[in-house]
Amino acid sequence: MEVIFLAMEAKMRFDEWYPFLDEAAQFAVKIRRELHKWPEIGGRECKTADLIEEELKKMDLIPERVLPTGICARINSSESVKTKKTILLRADIDGLPITEETGLPFSSDRFGYMHACGHDVHTAILLGTALLLNRVKKPIDLNVKLIFQPDEENEGGARQMINQGILYTDDERERKVDMILGLHVMPDLSAGSIGFKYDKVHAASLMFKIKIIGIKSHGAEPHKGIDAITGAVQLISAVQFLITRELSPVRSGLITFGKINGGEARNIIAEEVMLEGIIRGEDEGVCLFLKNRLGAIVSHIAQALSLRVEQEYDDGYPALINDTGALNHVRGAVRKFNEYLKGLGSSGKESYIKVKELKDLTMAVDDFAYYLEDIPGAYFFLGSGFPDQKNSGLHTGRFIVNEQCIKTGIAALAASVLCENK
Repeated sequence: MEVIFLAMEAKMRFDEWYPFLDEAAQFAVKIRRELHKWPEIGGRECKTADLIEEELKKMDLIPERVLPTGICARINSSESVKTKKTILLRADIDGLPITEETGLPFSSDRFGYMHACGHDVHTAILLGTALLLNRVKKPIDLNVKLIFQPDEENEGGARQMINQGILYTDDERERKVDMILGLHVMPDLSAGSIGFKYDKVHAASLMFKIKIIGIKSHGAEPHKGIDAITGAVQLISAVQFLITRELSPVRSGLITFGKINGGEARNIIAEEVMLEGIIRGEDEGVCLFLKNRLGAIVSHIAQALSLRVEQEYDDGYPALINDTGALNHVRGAVRKFNEYLKGLGSSGKESYIKVKELKDLTMAVDDFAYYLEDIPGAYFFLGSGFPDQKNSGLHTGRFIVNEQCIKTGIAALAASVLCENK
């Protein structure tokens, strides 16, 4: 009898909100296109934050600026906040310094800037979810906290938001939020699907700058100088052996030199070269090992070639590790949603969510990892690709999102809230 009752209860909950899903998705698509035309980089998302605030106010929600461009809002159930569980839904809002090459009618109006990582989609989905949840506020059995977080791509806005106390249910910081959920578009998965990865999802990271300092001379008299470019070449080559011969083949890690600047003219021995790059590892231990060995190799090569070096290392993000219980909760909610759609017959087919199990750790990073260090949560992937074609990757000027994924994202988040496990 209890199983039958729970099934009926779930159906009643879906009946309450499913009729509003298409409306919420259409609203979110419109918002996404507006956001896409005006991307702003981390910490400077002023127009983006104003738009978010305006839309929340239209829903009769009360946005709070916890950072200059970081926004929090609540959808509270009818009972006291302190007597209900609280779930936090997060979207990152910043764009990237990348020139758009898509040719879309709503392409970026800011040359040199683009939403090339889908944060415009994440923001639109969260606003669409807020619209839907606000329409069915009565049957919500928990309190929902929405956060629109700046600066994921640069300094880690998540840590700044946490420092402002958003992981607590009230101003007195008496109790932490019970669960946090976040999603990220994935062009390798077709729209209409969701990818789940247990345990470690993303790598830990470090960033580095290495300045190589030699002595300038005429290019026709190299013996009178010390060539910083030659030193840079030797260094980059030597580091490849660090990955292939010193890091265990069963551990995941990498060192990428993404930027190199040096030299003044073709006939001058370069005095300085600046190298910038990233270290990624399956955990902080791998990152630390690679950092220490890179530092030693740099110092020894410099000594061997009579160069001077200056090294600077900055902490990146910790490894992103999903909470199994939280991820199972989202999967269970999506499963219940799909079962409900089957009961609708052909009219529910277009909303059906395909589920894909992901096995591989990625060397990408996301500052959502900071939230998961403090509270249970789930980070999952939203298929955003077009079927039967090659989809350009994230952080490229040709990255295009299949907007059908927006409806899927709203459905997944709404189901996860409205099918809350008691």
